[in-house]
Amino acid sequence: MDNANELPSTPDYYQDLGVSQTASPAMIRKAFRKLALATHPDKNQYKDTGNQNNAADFRKVREAYECLSDPKKRASYDERYLYIQAAWEKYREQQAGQIRREQERLAKKKAEEERKTAEAERLRKLEAQRKEAEEKLRRKELRDERARQAEMRSKEVARKAWEQHQLEAKDRIRLQKEAAAEARSKEVAEKMRAEQEKAARERMRLFHIQEMQDDSRRFWANLDHAMQDSSHSDLPSTSLTA
Repeated sequence: MDNANELPSTPDYYQDLGVSQTASPAMIRKAFRKLALATHPDKNQYKDTGNQNNAADFRKVREAYECLSDPKKRASYDERYLYIQAAWEKYREQQAGQIRREQERLAKKKAEEERKTAEAERLRKLEAQRKEAEEKLRRKELRDERARQAEMRSKEVARKAWEQHQLEAKDRIRLQKEAAAEARSKEVAEKMRAEQEKAARERMRLFHIQEMQDDSRRFWANLDHAMQDSSHSDLPSTSLTA
């Protein structure tokens, strides 16, 4: 006998094919063909379902058909089918009981969650009311404080405006002085630049004059040497006599 909470060791072939124990061979064959088309891994219509257990389902259907389509195997299986069927009915009842208990547990859990949610909502509303009362009090105190500080702010604004006016006047005078100083600085810098350019031009002029004088001296020196060399070459040559 199978254990109470375990899957029965022998499959319920009639249940797997969806036929009764009195089904004819033709009915068994027809049921197998229909399920084989629906569970075969290579069939497009089964792939589209996204079921990842198609291979296992196909093997289960094929195993049931192999047993029930063979008269000897079916006869041997039918001798034990009463116990097999009882084991499967007991297993399904246990599964149904587990499902029912799980549903009851989930229902209790949902009810508890709903109760907690309702309680949390009640507390949230109370907290919101408390915060609203605190906010009203805070706004009243703020209005009182603003009213108390209104006169002080007006005096402070007048004082700051007068100080700002004084600062702006000082800034205008400072900017005028800075502008005048900058203009004088630019004028002095311009004069210095002009003087430097003038001195540079004068140095360049003197440098060119010096170069011209040096070139002239070299020219006349070279000319003098050339004339001397020419005069020496024009002298009559002396001969030795005995």
